[in-house]
Parts: sequence; C-alpha cells; structure tokens
Amino acid sequence: MNSQTLRVIFIEVGLMALKLSACKDVSLSKAKIFEISWWNLLNIHIGEFT
Repeated sequence: MNSQTLRVIFIEVGLMALKLSACKDVSLSKAKIFEISWWNLLNIHIGEFT
C-alpha cells in the first residue's frame, strides 16, 4: 500500500467529514448521498491497491 495514496484518502475523508459537520441541519437523504460517495471513493482507492 502506497503511503502517498493513504495520505490522500485520509485528506479526502477528513474534508468530507468537515463538510458533513458544517451542515448539521442537512437532510437524511443528503447525508446518505455523502455516505455513498465516501464509500465509492474508498472502493476506488482500494481497487488501485489490488
């Protein structure tokens, strides 16, 4: 596993968490979309490792 890629993942996840906490009054459906896109992002990166 590339440490550079790992760092990118943590940065992206961190940014997404920040966005999510910034809009706490966000609707459940929007939160779900965020969750799904986060998982897609993670799966794409995991796919690069394998």
